[in-house]
Amino acid sequence: MKRWLQAAAVIAAAGILAGTAGISWSNRQEKAQQEQALEYTELKVCLIGNAPDDIDMVMEKFNELAERDLNCTVQIEWVIWGDFSTKYPMLLSIGENIDLIYAANWLDFYENAQCGAFAPLEELLETYAPKSYEALTDAVREQATVNGHLYALPANYTNYNVLGAIVRGDLMEKYQIEEIDSFEDYLNFCDVITEEEGMDPTGMCSMNTDMINLYLMEKGYYPVDGSTLCPYWINLKDKEYHVYFQSECPGAEDYLRRAKEWYEKGYWASNVLASKDETLLDSGLAASRIHNYDAYLGEYGLHLNWNLQYYNMVNPIIRQTALQDAMAIPASSGKKERAMMLLERLRNDEEYYMLLTYGIEGYHYQREGRKIKFLNNDYGNEPGTWGIREEKYKCWNSVLPEEAIAMREEFEESAVDTLLVNFDLDLSEIQTEYAAIKKVMFVYYDPLKLGYIDYEEGMDSLEQQLKEAGNEEVKQEIQKQIKEFLERS
Repeated sequence: MKRWLQAAAVIAAAGILAGTAGISWSNRQEKAQQEQALEYTELKVCLIGNAPDDIDMVMEKFNELAERDLNCTVQIEWVIWGDFSTKYPMLLSIGENIDLIYAANWLDFYENAQCGAFAPLEELLETYAPKSYEALTDAVREQATVNGHLYALPANYTNYNVLGAIVRGDLMEKYQIEEIDSFEDYLNFCDVITEEEGMDPTGMCSMNTDMINLYLMEKGYYPVDGSTLCPYWINLKDKEYHVYFQSECPGAEDYLRRAKEWYEKGYWASNVLASKDETLLDSGLAASRIHNYDAYLGEYGLHLNWNLQYYNMVNPIIRQTALQDAMAIPASSGKKERAMMLLERLRNDEEYYMLLTYGIEGYHYQREGRKIKFLNNDYGNEPGTWGIREEKYKCWNSVLPEEAIAMREEFEESAVDTLLVNFDLDLSEIQTEYAAIKKVMFVYYDPLKLGYIDYEEGMDSLEQQLKEAGNEEVKQEIQKQIKEFLERS
């Protein structure tokens, strides 16, 4: 075990430099002199996704940096896609020894923060991550604050709520399908693929049953907490922001009545709710995949001969909550200060960022400015590192056509802002009911929206179960909170 440099070296490790705006160097120096010498330690970081093939090779290089600068080594705990809905909350609830963890609204960030799963970051951030502290805007701080405490450091990267279809362009060309500009166009694509190719057209699985979300978001609907896994939605075009359980949204009935027909045509597999395979498009078993723009960028280079296309169907496009991707420190961590030092490096030291995000330069990729050419796929492109994304470091795959990169600029030009991205759903008064509603979704709503059961029978059962679970009480509470939020804003 090593002992590290004394006193003021703590400051250097955290990246705290004289002249940082708004931070007193003398105060930091005095605090540093009171610190004990930093002992060697091991940190565990939790990321979502599958471990890349070359993760051990990359982490060996990464730990050379971490040991040199922070006198620590880092181990990554991977929560694979098929397990994230169960393993992630388990890691937080049992006090697993995790020191830094990916956090997001779609992973129930607000519920977890309200339950005390994360450590407050305001003092840690200011002391051990001053560059990140300085870059934190008031808007981002507000979105990551729950009950008066900052519980996450969001990525410094703007996301948009685009949701659409990643489609095999070669098949579109084969069947003379020129564009997919609407949900109905996508249905036409699905018809052609099932009839002519006998192939799964949507590539859905248990982690991605987004077809109904595609349908509703085209009509202007938006989940109240920003995550498509949320049971409750509003219409952005409705200035009263009436709250609906998803099946109650005006227009949803048409989808739900047709779902059985689409299922019987083969638009999705019969084992969707049991399948954990999100790679059906990658493996050539599906003709498209319903996902976001970032997923399209990652998919494109895997099969250049397919000429993958991306068609967004969300209207309007909005700038997403900062909690789409973030990093947090679990309350159970015994190494919070060192974890924050590591996060500061990941966010502000390009050597750390590029290594963890893209692998080893010269072996996994070659770089020219902000474009990189991947030499092999043994490490991948941003494997689970979305929580540390930085505009100043993010690179684009050199194989992407210019129109794919320009698409993000088009999103920015057409995007609108809504106050609701700053809305934090407080579950303290409806915790039991909300949990019950989620169970109802899984048991009664998911089979209905996938057309596994008859509409009339399925809707009767769903409505009865929602009523017993407290659906009306939950909607009233959320409606009240939105009204109060808007009055304050």
